[in-house]
Amino acid sequence: MASIVTIDDLVTRIGARELNHLAGIGNVNDPDGRTLDETRIGDEIAFADQLIAGYLVARYPAIGTLPTAAMPDLLKGFAADIIRYRLRAQTDDRNAVTENIRQRHNDAIGWLKDVSGGRANADLPELEDGLDRKGTPTGAVKASVPPARTDAILEGW
Repeated sequence: MASIVTIDDLVTRIGARELNHLAGIGNVNDPDGRTLDETRIGDEIAFADQLIAGYLVARYPAIGTLPTAAMPDLLKGFAADIIRYRLRAQTDDRNAVTENIRQRHNDAIGWLKDVSGGRANADLPELEDGLDRKGTPTGAVKASVPPARTDAILEGW
């Protein structure tokens, strides 16, 4: 599965300064000596990818095959909000997660729940031809009906 966001996307959405503060390694007082911890950021991107795919894969199985460039901006924004929240929550500063960042994270999770429940849509290719991955029609109603008793009741008439 391609990542929903890249480190460059995060730099654009979160800002280089904040991302460097949250996941930078090196001397804090020397901006030139500080670099991004790409392994740590990559771990958070992988977590967000798995979380988002877990909510969306039933309705949008193509999410596992789309390249990063084809991911919708809304999805990239919510992934960035989730990653930012997680990076801030892992710091030793108890004030690192502001109310705004917490609300953005909760909004992202709420939207994912709405999409998975069919109350909202993501701008992704849906299931093809109205069939799910097993080839059965989506939205089909299944019922169990006992056999008709008409033949037994009318026997002899």
